[in-house]
Amino acid sequence: MSEEKFNVKPRETLEQIMQDINAALPLDGLLFELLSEGRMQALVDFLADYYFPDMPLSKSLGVVADDSLKEILKSRFSEHLSLILIDESSDEIIGIKTALTLTRSVQLNTDEIKDETMKTIWKFIYQKHNEMNVFKRFDVNVAIKFPHLGVRPDFRERGLGFKLIEAALMFFSQFALEMPCITVEVSSGHAQRIFEKYGFETIHTFLYADYKENGEVVFKNMGENVSTKVYVKQL
Repeated sequence: MSEEKFNVKPRETLEQIMQDINAALPLDGLLFELLSEGRMQALVDFLADYYFPDMPLSKSLGVVADDSLKEILKSRFSEHLSLILIDESSDEIIGIKTALTLTRSVQLNTDEIKDETMKTIWKFIYQKHNEMNVFKRFDVNVAIKFPHLGVRPDFRERGLGFKLIEAALMFFSQFALEMPCITVEVSSGHAQRIFEKYGFETIHTFLYADYKENGEVVFKNMGENVSTKVYVKQL
């Protein structure tokens, strides 16, 4: 692949793909949607209200998703490639699988992040970024990143996290003329089991007990969560 972009199919084709996914994965009263600008604020509010408070790393450090972080998230997902799960009775988002494209030439930049706790998390996750270069591994210039997977608390324990990954894989196997590789960092043991079920390959494991600053473990009270795993999958 010589260009640093996917040859993405027209939006109307992507919407048809989503209709096909809903037909293939019927969920009573729930509907998969492709993120639109009209749902963007609801998406970042969902992340602030339900994802960050429960994500092991941010929970450990007490991260609060303020307005500045929400604006960063809006910018990151402006391609509108994320999948959301809608409760048809309330028209509210009850599940998310965010996604965006990464390119070989774009370097990691944490300067836009003002919150020091979020910078600590990024530093931990990307500590071996160059060693885990997905572009070199698959000889590509562009890839898909899956940053967040979440389900609203009152809809958990129904297997919807699995369905969101299944729907996302179906979508990204069809969304462009090329078959992409996908990369994701996963911090909870439960979510790791979901990705492993769908054939994601572990390329690195970061143990929380081993990550220290000034001799002290940074991430404490992690419960059953012992590591962040970095996964890749070639579709």
